[in-house]
Amino acid sequence: MKKKPMALGTVWPVSASLLGEDGGRIGTCLDTPNAIAKALMERPDATHVVEALSHVRRPRSAYADRMAGWNVAESRFRPTGRG
Repeated sequence: MKKKPMALGTVWPVSASLLGEDGGRIGTCLDTPNAIAKALMERPDATHVVEALSHVRRPRSAYADRMAGWNVAESRFRPTGRG
């Protein structure tokens, strides 16, 4: 059985970091806006995100408009340490 290729936009595996209230890293996910929003939906304990390419730290609220039922992106969330 041939494996289906990954969807466009998920091929380059750059990871954003999800942070908890204390600033500690909870885990990582794909660094795309929809994947980050999906990871935030999966992890309500995440309060901030540090984007990999820009190193910008954004609050959870920055992704609120994408945290909706229509977002079916794969987050590829991976817990780190305390996950």
